[in-house]
Amino acid sequence: MGLQVHQRWVKYFEKAKSIGCYSELLRMAQFVFALSPHNANVERVFSLMQSQWTKERNQLSVPSLKGILFVQYNLKDMSCKDFHTYMLGHKTLLKKISSTAKYKWAKKDEEEKPDEEEDKTDEEGDED
Repeated sequence: MGLQVHQRWVKYFEKAKSIGCYSELLRMAQFVFALSPHNANVERVFSLMQSQWTKERNQLSVPSLKGILFVQYNLKDMSCKDFHTYMLGHKTLLKKISSTAKYKWAKKDEEEKPDEEEDKTDEEGDED
């Protein structure tokens, strides 16, 4: 049985007297062999996305869906106990999760609050 394609390229570049004159060819070969020959990962992500973005959950924002898919895809081999331990070790992440800053409605409420406080201050000043 002969050599596989990538093995032939390795042998070719090992025999080359000067890689300098073959640098562009080497760069192209590295790029081609870095590409995945299948799209199973992409199909897996689309399958996960289809299971989350349903008719009932069609109001999910893209960042929310991205977060759900990230957790499902990247932490699928982690047990609940391991995930719990991981989360306890990342206090900043826990603060971001419990924050309402990620919600559009919360941002609107926060923007409105300073105006309301100014109105209250003006009303108190008018009473004097």
